[in-house]
Amino acid sequence: MVLVTNKNVLPKVLKIALLLSHGNADVESGFSVNEDLLVENLQERSLVSQRIVYDAIKNAGGVSNVDVNKELIKSVKAASSRYKSALEERKQAELAADAALNKRKRIEFELKVLNDKKCKLELNKAIESQAIDNQIVELRKQL
Repeated sequence: MVLVTNKNVLPKVLKIALLLSHGNADVESGFSVNEDLLVENLQERSLVSQRIVYDAIKNAGGVSNVDVNKELIKSVKAASSRYKSALEERKQAELAADAALNKRKRIEFELKVLNDKKCKLELNKAIESQAIDNQIVELRKQL
């Protein structure tokens, strides 16, 4: 049992308790929005960007209430060049990955060739050694 000495405390506690959210409606509506934004082959970065735009418009109170300032106009004008540079960076990364893969394949092939040569030399060495051992045995028999 809680003793309340100040009568103003109880209404404040009740107000705080009643203001607490008892559900996940906001979170669940966010998932619903994400589902609407999903399109086949949509990259994670694009989904995040679309969600940021959606949230900004929602916070502004709708499309008609979005503040179109010089910074926003400047950003929209530069969007094409940012997109092209991102594509170029991705191409460069793919080329670098392909080059690394080709280098690895070449090195693996060279290793295989060298290992084959080594095995062949060891086999020839064993055959020649056996032939010499046979000659030694034959000569000892003649003594």
